Amino acid sequence: MKIRCKGTKKFHLNINIEDYYKSIKKMGLDISLPLRIEIPCQRCKMIEFYDIYPDHYEHVKSYKQKKN
Repeated sequence: MKIRCKGTKKFHLNINIEDYYKSIKKMGLDISLPLRIEIPCQRCKMIEFYDIYPDHYEHVKSYKQKKN
């Protein structure tokens, strides 16, 4: 699954979540909880939160990075 920035459509990362969920099911577990990730976008300077599900992802929120 490829994850892109919500605003600029810049490629963030490629995550193999399908195999992760398959491995969990092989252990006899059925988890419907999403994997939550936080990604800084270098182009728009925002920190973006995503919920990753086995077949799709959802943008949860974004906020501006604080300068040091």
